[in-house]
Amino acid sequence: AGFHNVNGTIASYPGNSSNFGNGPASAPWTYSFTFNNTGTNNYLCDVHPMMQGIITVIGFDCPDLQLNIGDECDDNNPDTENDVVNPDCDCTGTSTFDCPDLNANIGDYCQTGISIEHIAEIDENCECEITAIYCETLGVWSGEVCDDANPNTENDYVTMNCECEGTLIYCPELDGYAGETCDDNDDTTENDTITPECNCIGTSIFDCMELQLNFGDPCDDDNPDTENDVIQEDCSCFGENNIPENDEPCDAISLNCGQTLNSTSNFATQSLDPINCIGVTPGPVSDVWYGITMDGNFNYLIETTLPDAVIGIYSGDCSTPIYEFCDSQSINIPAENTGDFLIRIYDVDGSDDFSISLSCQTVGIKNLHKEEQVIQQFGENILILYPEKIRAVIIYDLLGKHVQENSDIQEFSLGVSLNTGIYVAVAYNHTGAVIQSLKIFKR
Repeated sequence: AGFHNVNGTIASYPGNSSNFGNGPASAPWTYSFTFNNTGTNNYLCDVHPMMQGIITVIGFDCPDLQLNIGDECDDNNPDTENDVVNPDCDCTGTSTFDCPDLNANIGDYCQTGISIEHIAEIDENCECEITAIYCETLGVWSGEVCDDANPNTENDYVTMNCECEGTLIYCPELDGYAGETCDDNDDTTENDTITPECNCIGTSIFDCMELQLNFGDPCDDDNPDTENDVIQEDCSCFGENNIPENDEPCDAISLNCGQTLNSTSNFATQSLDPINCIGVTPGPVSDVWYGITMDGNFNYLIETTLPDAVIGIYSGDCSTPIYEFCDSQSINIPAENTGDFLIRIYDVDGSDDFSISLSCQTVGIKNLHKEEQVIQQFGENILILYPEKIRAVIIYDLLGKHVQENSDIQEFSLGVSLNTGIYVAVAYNHTGAVIQSLKIFKR
């Protein structure tokens, strides 16, 4: 309010860079002046001289642009932004491209000039890099999913070399990769390796892991009718059916006077129906067979150590034996039974190893004239009168047991092991026939 003016004339202030001012006037009013010269300009109000001021005019950094460095401007380039006046008084902006020299952004497709079918993109270094090629042999692009046929890898993909590769599976708990060696803490395995499932598993040192046995190892097939059980190549346990050689009547073993044979009925089969011999008809039995020939000169005594044995006597052909009679443990066959006979033995309670013996007891002493005798007793000696007629002289006890033999065809003494008693000396010719039976005495 009031009466004022602006006086900045050179007349009032010779040091001013510009001459400006107006005449006094009553408020309200405005006054404007454009300074074209740089410098300091003083001014005051003539009506009120205490009202004064100073205007300092600073020039443009870039007069041609009427702008200072850093002022916003427009470089008329649609591919830039944030345009400002630079120190060279040029109006420049920041490129909107990641790679200004290429006028392209990272990830933009680009051209490489190579002939194979491929895909190229601008990389972070603003270079044109091939990111995928077409693999004609596989019919796919690199980077696509594939299967490298390695169970120890995952995330398989086609490489830039057109190969299928995966990343080895890492197992944190084992601190290793699938396919690497490890220790499964099992003494029965070897070549322990980490599996794709991240388990440590080894290969059994046994051919048959479940049995923890190797091929050929002894085992038990739980079959009482076999022996020498061993592990087969299919990991089964198999034993031999050790059927005795005299399992059938036609395979009977010959049994001779004074002979004792060690035998077995283990693994034997049943040839004929069991005999109701000792008041009990057993179920299936394991029988074995023997053969004897009776010439009428001896009563035969057959004995066995087989527990609960049944001894059956059969006649006829071995293919169709005819049952005659039986007994248990031992059996006597009178001399009047001549010809070939089959002896059948089995245990009513199972099978076992055993021995069988045949004792031959003379029926009587032949009444030979003195000139027909080929042997005589003289004290404790047996004299051989006609050695050329004799093949052997055998001494039997009265039960028909063979107790001494002489085949040297010369005079011999009764053995010191013979007990005092009556014995029978039997002389056999070269055909095996009895030519003399002589009752003798051991004192």
